[in-house]
Amino acid sequence: MIIITIEMYVPADKTKELLQTLLAVTERIRMETGCIGCDLLKDVSDENKYRLVGKWEQEDDVNKHLHSEQVSVVLGAMSLLEKQPEIRLDVVSCTKGMELLHKARGEQKSITMRK
Repeated sequence: MIIITIEMYVPADKTKELLQTLLAVTERIRMETGCIGCDLLKDVSDENKYRLVGKWEQEDDVNKHLHSEQVSVVLGAMSLLEKQPEIRLDVVSCTKGMELLHKARGEQKSITMRK
């Protein structure tokens, strides 16, 4: 899995415009081949900080995405930002969940979820 994260600081007077653009783009990105998910997240401790996170099945899918109209729109929207965004691409070869937490804590049984 490949994860692309764009961390952005959005000026208060540009927030509405940028969010409208990014929300429309995320819907189209989610429909691209190989896209596992795409989310626009707001940082609760900083009202001007947002993250756009896309998850992809494989490198070929990412390469197609990077040449897509959606990426062109995102790059155009970057002109509204206070400063250069931080862009990170992570290649994930293995993911673990609750079993890793239990192992690290020396716990043998799993947590039962309540309904």
